[in-house]
Amino acid sequence: MDQVRKRRAGGGGPFLRFGLPMTVFSVVGFYGLVHLTQGRREMINAHSPAQLQPLNKEGELKSEGKKLDLNEELRKLNEKVNINDYENKPVPKLSSDE
Repeated sequence: MDQVRKRRAGGGGPFLRFGLPMTVFSVVGFYGLVHLTQGRREMINAHSPAQLQPLNKEGELKSEGKKLDLNEELRKLNEKVNINDYENKPVPKLSSDE
């Protein structure tokens, strides 16, 4: 009989044990995520479309300086890096004695 009284006095039922903590974590998590994503929304809204550089018909950026040509940039990169000229270097193995 004493165990039943202790259980009822301190237990509080399944809602207080499981439901209330789940509800509190859900509400706090929702407001926490709103706070975290608000900074992202502010950054997106800070960049107005007028600040972005528009593309012309060929897909090049409009700029005051020289034109950006992607094919030319790819050719320059291919001249710097030769993917067929390489050598395999073994990775040193760790000894199990240490």
